[in-house]
Amino acid sequence: MEEVEPAPKPAPRFVIPISSPGELVEGQPAHFEATIEPIDDSNLKIVWFLNGAPIADSSRMKMINDFGWVIMDINHAEVRDTGDWTCVAKNAAGEAQCSAPLKVTAKESILLDAINPQSLDRIREIEAERPAAPEEPERVYPAPVFTAPLSVQGAVEEGGAAHLQAQFTPIDDPKVKVEWLRDNVPIFHSNRYRMLHDFGFAVLDIIGLLPHDSGEYTCKVINSAGEAVSSTPIKVEPSSGLILHPQNVEKARAVEELEEILHRQPEEVVEEVKEAMPVFIEPLSAPVECEEGDRAHFTARYEPLNDNKLQVQWFLNGRPLKTGSRVKTINDFGFVVLEISPVYPEDSGEYSCRAVNAVGEAVTSTKLTCTPKEGIISKSQLPDRMSGAQQRIQEIEAPRPAPEEQPDVDHGPPKFTTQMASPPELLEGQMAHLEAQITPVSDPTLKIEWFHDGNPVK
Repeated sequence: MEEVEPAPKPAPRFVIPISSPGELVEGQPAHFEATIEPIDDSNLKIVWFLNGAPIADSSRMKMINDFGWVIMDINHAEVRDTGDWTCVAKNAAGEAQCSAPLKVTAKESILLDAINPQSLDRIREIEAERPAAPEEPERVYPAPVFTAPLSVQGAVEEGGAAHLQAQFTPIDDPKVKVEWLRDNVPIFHSNRYRMLHDFGFAVLDIIGLLPHDSGEYTCKVINSAGEAVSSTPIKVEPSSGLILHPQNVEKARAVEELEEILHRQPEEVVEEVKEAMPVFIEPLSAPVECEEGDRAHFTARYEPLNDNKLQVQWFLNGRPLKTGSRVKTINDFGFVVLEISPVYPEDSGEYSCRAVNAVGEAVTSTKLTCTPKEGIISKSQLPDRMSGAQQRIQEIEAPRPAPEEQPDVDHGPPKFTTQMASPPELLEGQMAHLEAQITPVSDPTLKIEWFHDGNPVK
């Protein structure tokens, strides 16, 4: 059957030309649209041009060509998009083109018009210059006058502090100044001289008086109308450099008595203690029998309790017992303890506890027998409730008898009971199926081989 070639497609033509979007403002979208024929030509190509330059598809420009519809969409038109837009349709029979103009006007980068014109008048009213307030005539204050003359308070002696104070009017003059002088020499604020004037009070504090602070102190209050002066003398009595006479004799005597009491040795009270020979009121516990790894514990009690020279000694088979992390002893208020954990077979023997003091001694003994554990576990570790399981385990682990050898069976030569059937004619790639039946069925030595045109198939 011969293939029929499709009829040739005619040259393209625009059924509906491109419509112009007109004049746009920068940032608006632009849309071009047209229809063309033929609509079923797979070789038809659509190309767009701006002022003769080809335009490629991008994120801002989307081109569509589908079933005779030709569309160009521009998102956010820019001033550079202004010009003639041309759509060219080409195929093997020819080409056709159609154009449309586009004008994009730029936006103003600076807003000159009011966004909220109804409030503009109120803003201008608020921002308008206001007339200056009339100046008030400057107030004239009278010349200062001391209402309370300068006086000295405090202990005027070397190392003490002096407080000089005076009161004056006017108290509300912001231009008033207060100056301090000693023997007509100005004094300035420092760590020893602290000055303050507020609400008609003038204060000078002198800390840590020295002999050279003596002299006549003057407080001068000045304003634009005049000044006022008030003075007072200060004489600082120097203190002696060396103290030759005792100060506060009674206090010194009390200190000596207190030191004597603190250094006095307390009288020792010697209590006569009647020594007695030690006696075990509770001997060591009965002999102990245990297994290796167990814990052994022995206790005993003795008297006297208040003998601090009494010593307790432990022995194993007549030899001093060595203590350590495994063997621990306790001796407290007449109560002695020996604890061994864990116990080993070499710990077996006779244990003796001896209490000794200057008068005599007392001994109590007991025995410890430790049975060693087996090095190899030959008995079952299963609990009693599973005693029957041991017999079942032995039956499972017992060696089985070897199977009896049977004589070889003669199966005879192989024979095809069903011959292979020839498959039907197949196409390349199809599956071929060949089958046959043979005897004997139970011969384990039987081998099957396949051949193709006399060659083995592997």
